[in-house]
Amino acid sequence: MAALAYRYAEPVRDEVLTVAALRDFMNGRWALLFSHADDFASYGFEADRWLVHVERSFSTAGVVPLALTAGARAPDSWVSRIGGSPVIIRFSDAHRAGGSMCTRERTLVSTVLGQTTRFVLILDESLRPRITYAYSPGDCLPSPIDLVSMAYRARERLAK
Repeated sequence: MAALAYRYAEPVRDEVLTVAALRDFMNGRWALLFSHADDFASYGFEADRWLVHVERSFSTAGVVPLALTAGARAPDSWVSRIGGSPVIIRFSDAHRAGGSMCTRERTLVSTVLGQTTRFVLILDESLRPRITYAYSPGDCLPSPIDLVSMAYRARERLAK
């Protein structure tokens, strides 16, 4: 267990991605965008072991975790610890991006800003929201591993 604790004691990602930088960060992968990532965190004794399994699941499936943030400073969360990134989404970011990315980014921005509840978006490599998992505080939630499996199955169905 000490080796696991040491592995995740490394510094986490300290920059916050904008919508304009998101496509490069995803690098052709799909993503899970958590509106409230801490709702899915494992707290307590087994947290380090949980992180290993979650990281392995994301890596194997080629899915990247993303967490919405309101500020320019990256929060310390499980998403950053497993190689994901905090993301700030503002309507102005979609307008600044030019070219063919603009339509997909605007769709992402309007989808995120139009949500009235907590959510997880499954995004394809072009930033298109494919599945929205909406929930309320206190709901019994699936694990991030289950959500990664959902994203993987959706990608496999579209590939056929």
